[in-house]
Amino acid sequence: MKRGADFSRQLSAAGPKYIRAARSCKARAKGRGALKVYPNPARNHFRIEVPEGAQHLESVQLWDVQGRAVRAWPAGQKQFDIEGLPAGMYVVRAMGKAGVFTQKLILEP
Repeated sequence: MKRGADFSRQLSAAGPKYIRAARSCKARAKGRGALKVYPNPARNHFRIEVPEGAQHLESVQLWDVQGRAVRAWPAGQKQFDIEGLPAGMYVVRAMGKAGVFTQKLILEP
């Protein structure tokens, strides 16, 4: 028996909640990298460009590498102030009806 077929049978036997989780992970991965963040690396601010068809965002968040949300902005903004944050790597997360889009952002001192 092929390995993939065995995994599919285990997933089906596990029940629908695991199948939904597997599908949502696939959908989440689709939005990874689709968001354009510039300039990157950034110093005082950054701008975003969302994929076509996803212009109606509900919010934009900035997360540190420990998984903490450090800033959040309402919908409608395209330029985001990041003054006062320590240098390092962050993740920009844009959420809307079309899904969740993420991109890494490097903050320079």
